[in-house]
Amino acid sequence: MNTDVLALLVGLGPFGLAVLAVQARRALQPTGAHRAPRPAPASPYPDSEPTARAWCPECARTEAHALHLDGTRTCWTCHTTTQGDM
Repeated sequence: MNTDVLALLVGLGPFGLAVLAVQARRALQPTGAHRAPRPAPASPYPDSEPTARAWCPECARTEAHALHLDGTRTCWTCHTTTQGDM
């Protein structure tokens, strides 16, 4: 071991060594940045296409809707199902 490093470790004392150990542990711990992103939650409307904006009569405004295969739409805000354009 280098004499300068040894002198530094002795000069730090018990508190300094504890701080050094904590910093070393933090530097070596994984941050979680390597993990893959979590998948999006499943849609409550599995038979639907991605979201589209349409007029909702219950909300009385344009809202995001799930477009179903049968042509109906379901509002993501109030869950009202209305007839679509198909």
